[in-house]
Amino acid sequence: MKNILVLTDFSDNATHAAEYAYQLGVKAKAGLTLCNTFMAPVIVPEMGGGGVWIEDEYNLQSESSKLQLKHLQKRLQRPEGADAADVNFQPVINTVSLPGILADVIVENILEEGTELIVLGTHDKDSLGDILLGNEVKELIEKVNFPLLLVPAAVNYKKIKKIAFAIELQQEDNDVAVVRKLIRFAELLKADIFLVHIFNGQDEKTVAEARLNRVLKIVGAKESYPHLTAELFDGKNLEKTLDKICQDKKIDVLSMVHQQHSFLQRVFGSSHTKNMSDHIDVPLLVIPHEPGCVK
Repeated sequence: MKNILVLTDFSDNATHAAEYAYQLGVKAKAGLTLCNTFMAPVIVPEMGGGGVWIEDEYNLQSESSKLQLKHLQKRLQRPEGADAADVNFQPVINTVSLPGILADVIVENILEEGTELIVLGTHDKDSLGDILLGNEVKELIEKVNFPLLLVPAAVNYKKIKKIAFAIELQQEDNDVAVVRKLIRFAELLKADIFLVHIFNGQDEKTVAEARLNRVLKIVGAKESYPHLTAELFDGKNLEKTLDKICQDKKIDVLSMVHQQHSFLQRVFGSSHTKNMSDHIDVPLLVIPHEPGCVK
């Protein structure tokens, strides 16, 4: 991993996520780019039919954004918090401040070769379902097509030892591709990967077991990663089962694929998952249907 893009609005939760991203950068030996966007001032019509920018307002917002980015950059550039083995590595931190809509700014101006992960914080008032299905995150996933790591406000960084992937087992090629990319990510962190599939009833279990074994066989033929395990779980209530898995198996990061009618939508798309963020207290790695990174 070469670079982690960190999105910030300078809220406490966004700063918390940036600190998490910094520690992740230390472990993965990756640089950071801190990004803040702001809305450009409106255009004031002139008599001739043209327009002029409200320059004072634009300059004020731009300077404020750049100043706060510099403060955040200095806050992160401190030696404490890193593991002793990584004390000699400090991520290079760059900053970007641009006007416009977040997803459009990222696609048009920021993403470049080497950026492999986008990190952002969540807000206390939002449930996890609200976050995942909210316009901003959906737009980021659809337009940017890069993995998003959503960091809850209550989660402090700790060494990532186990990454759970809630595997869909509906599209074999995509499942295999995501698992292989997760292996690249896990290798950097020396972490285990735990494939999880939740079924309901014996008929579903039989089908899921065959599909899971086939995915493992294909991945095993292409990758040599000894820290990959998998398990099927019977559960009618998806979010409660997933919550229990995260607790019982000591999961550090939960990963899901975001696509229409996917497991992610089934878990977080219903009203009874409104308060899901009160239960799952691990970072969530949301991977697009056609993942563009985690190389």
